[in-house]
Amino acid sequence: MQRDCFFTSIALNYLPKALALASSVFDAYPDSRFVVSLIDHQRLSGAQRDGLARLVEEFRSQGRELSFVDPLSLYKRADLFVYKFNVVEACTSVKPALAAALLETADTVTYLDPDTILYTRFPDEADASWDFQVTPHAVAPSDDRSLISERLFMFYGVFNLGYFAVRKSQQTLDFLNWWKDFCVAYGADAPQAGLFVDQKPVDLLPCFVDRVHVLRHPGCNVAWWNIFCDGRGIEPGGRVSFRGQDWPLVFYHFSNLHHPADASQRKIANPLGLHGDRRGEVSVLLSSYPALAALFQDYESRTQVLAPRCKDIGPIMGSSRPAPPVSVRLLLAEALRRGMTYSGDPAQESPRTVGWRSWRYIVRASSRRDVKTALFSMMAMLRLTLATSLLRFTN
Repeated sequence: MQRDCFFTSIALNYLPKALALASSVFDAYPDSRFVVSLIDHQRLSGAQRDGLARLVEEFRSQGRELSFVDPLSLYKRADLFVYKFNVVEACTSVKPALAAALLETADTVTYLDPDTILYTRFPDEADASWDFQVTPHAVAPSDDRSLISERLFMFYGVFNLGYFAVRKSQQTLDFLNWWKDFCVAYGADAPQAGLFVDQKPVDLLPCFVDRVHVLRHPGCNVAWWNIFCDGRGIEPGGRVSFRGQDWPLVFYHFSNLHHPADASQRKIANPLGLHGDRRGEVSVLLSSYPALAALFQDYESRTQVLAPRCKDIGPIMGSSRPAPPVSVRLLLAEALRRGMTYSGDPAQESPRTVGWRSWRYIVRASSRRDVKTALFSMMAMLRLTLATSLLRFTN
């Protein structure tokens, strides 16, 4: 099976990581093309566009097809989309729309998060039986020695959307369109409301698409959350150990890197600072895992080699507007979903005004029973907040 198109989604500050990923993809799939979705594309200066064009030409001179696209061009009201999301939410919420657009000219579209490196070709070269492929957060339950329980993924999604691949079929396109609309409305980081950017709705994928393949190869999408949940380990030579067997490392997800002032205290991932050692049995320090530390060093060397060329392009100038409170963004999303026509630019109004306008529309468009149900749900959610926070990381 030929994977002919790969893509990732970033803001400009992630450019070195995206280029390191692209280079690793081209090493494994030299005849593919790689597309970088740039959420701040519309804010680029002329000089920055020229810098990106030079990068494209540099890759082309090596026989590698790299391109940059503006994902906001896929939306009728880009201003409303940008208002509703912070930069992480926006970069993730555009993924289904981009996948659908890329399928117009590709047979297979593969997404990888920018903080990922592909070390070898995917282990399904001869498999043509799926239309949609995803990887789970974990491929086995946690045990008494695990720092992270599989219950964590009930909040954030069964599948890790740092990877997915799609093939052209009617069910694939129908799902991508539904997923796009869902993300437009509810692509916020709000696990307490059953939402987590683009990831949580894909729990429903096997319900909507017949030919779904869950890629359970232990060498795929290895990351801090499964190393400390299902027991995978990185071994010397770029191998993965899992339940007494040895597997090739296909791709590692370098998510939430930790860079403390004291390098000896560096953890495998920043969120693991919430845990520390558990009863002295399990260390979360990178120095305790020499093979993994070597992998991290290689990753940082890859990005540092590319950093000078990206530095010449520079950051986006001007301060970014902080995202409004998630409650306001979800109110606006629900009002828009119910048919509200929002005139003007909400960024020019206070969050309180946007929230009030949205709430007023929802109340007017809802029955009394709907309003009572919503209020009851809000009160129940508040009561559950403390219990939720206590359960997230415990066995």
